[in-house]
Amino acid sequence: MVQFFRNIRRRLIESGRVRRYLAYASGEILLVVIGILIAMQINNWNEDRKLSLALDSSLWEVREDLIQDTMELNRMIIIRKIDFEAQKKVIAVLEGNQPQTNTLYADLARVMLRRNVTLIRNGFDLINEIGLSKLSNISLRNALVVYYNKNQVDVANEVSDDNYEFENVWLPYVREHFREWDFDEIAIPVEDSFILMDTYLLTTLKTNMNNLNGTLNALETAYSSASRLIQSIEAEIHP
Repeated sequence: MVQFFRNIRRRLIESGRVRRYLAYASGEILLVVIGILIAMQINNWNEDRKLSLALDSSLWEVREDLIQDTMELNRMIIIRKIDFEAQKKVIAVLEGNQPQTNTLYADLARVMLRRNVTLIRNGFDLINEIGLSKLSNISLRNALVVYYNKNQVDVANEVSDDNYEFENVWLPYVREHFREWDFDEIAIPVEDSFILMDTYLLTTLKTNMNNLNGTLNALETAYSSASRLIQSIEAEIHP
């Protein structure tokens, strides 16, 4: 093919047909330019297709992470609500608003407990490696940022506060004033009468209720955000 074009150029030059040669040369240049543009367009299309596939794959991984997160968050919401009610009952007994019952020892075992929450962000980290700004759906992009950079962080901070109080306030008190304590099962004081009259314990539990309520709010907010994100991602991948 190259030899064919060379032969045409040589015949035109030898015949002295300059105008025809210039027109031919311009046409040849135009063909080369068009070929380059087509090649660039095909390359751009391939790159866009690769990017789209990579984003879809990472979004699918985010969806799988979010499904695990919603199960973990829902499980923890249920547990923390039981803890919350148990602590309310203990406070009511200490305040004298309810009589001591045979469930007091079980309720005492659920107050101010540490409850670790494991949330996943592998898929989101993968999207960040690809480039979050390359995700064209702005509302989905913003929702991802809110969930991973705010909701998950809020949960982690609330859980950290709960763990701090468990380690630094509740466990020292248990070691001094309880003769038996089994996490989430039973807590038997050395003297019931001391526990029932201890204003320090009452104040501590009432103060901790604010922390526990904050943890529940963070868990529920994260659960709602994760659930909505799952639906948004499914609509994005399968419009």
